[in-house]
Parts: sequence; structure tokens; C-alpha cells
Amino acid sequence: MHINASATARWAGTVIAGAVLNVALAADIYTWTGPDGRTHFGDRPPSAGAEAIELRHTEPPPVPADADGRRQARQKLLELYRKEREDKAAAAQKARAARAERQQQCAEARSQLAQYQSAGALYQRDPDGKRHALGWGEREQVTAEARERVSRWCAAP
Repeated sequence: MHINASATARWAGTVIAGAVLNVALAADIYTWTGPDGRTHFGDRPPSAGAEAIELRHTEPPPVPADADGRRQARQKLLELYRKEREDKAAAAQKARAARAERQQQCAEARSQLAQYQSAGALYQRDPDGKRHALGWGEREQVTAEARERVSRWCAAP
């Protein structure tokens, strides 16, 4: 009979790792407050004043053993991924639309400001529909409002 040495070594390594893991999981964990006021944790208490704490071991949720249960779980997960992709795509589309609107409003605001700054005179219409020239103070106010629109639409959000 021939014994495979590498298989035996793997088996022995697995047994030893399991034993070490069980010992580590069974070890006590202590907590204490140091002289600097910080809370410390360790597997050995430094001196008096350390308190043993109990760790809770929680089991992972059960995986369905039957093929139907696994298939349903997989379908549910795939549906969640699909919904997440759709939500991300919708958010990206909304962001692109907002960016395009912002760029359009920025271009219009800059164009209007450039017109106000280059015009010899600015006019407004009365409620009667008659045109009257703006005075220096009114012109400055309208130009300042145009600058504010440029700042609002052209600044990074």
C-alpha cells in the first residue's frame, strides 16, 4: 500500500489548523482601561482591573439545500442586481440631463451678460409696450443681476 505524503501533510495541516482555531475561539477575551484612558482588548489580562467579555457566535443564515430554494435565492439576487443597475442608469441619466440644462442656462446667461456689457444703451418696455432707456443705476442693477445668473449657472455645482 502506497501512502501519498502530500495528501497526508495536507490532512495533518487541516487537523492542526482546526485544533488551533477551536482553541482560539474558546480563549477568553479581556478588556481594560489603560492609564491613558483608552480601552484595550487582549487574550491575556495585563493585571488587576481587566474584565473577561463573552463573545457571541452567530451562525450564518441557512442556505437552502434544495435546488428550488437555491434557484429562488439566485433569482432574487439577480433581480436585486438588475434593479440596482436600473437605478444607477436612471441616476446617471438624470445627472446628464441636469448637466445639459445647466450648460444651456450658463450659455444663455453669459450671452445676455455680454449683450448688456457691449450695448450702448439698454431699454425696457413699459406696461403700455413703449420702450424707454435705462438710466445708469438701472443699467448697473440689470448687469449685476446678469452676473449673478452667470455665477449661479456656470459655477461648479
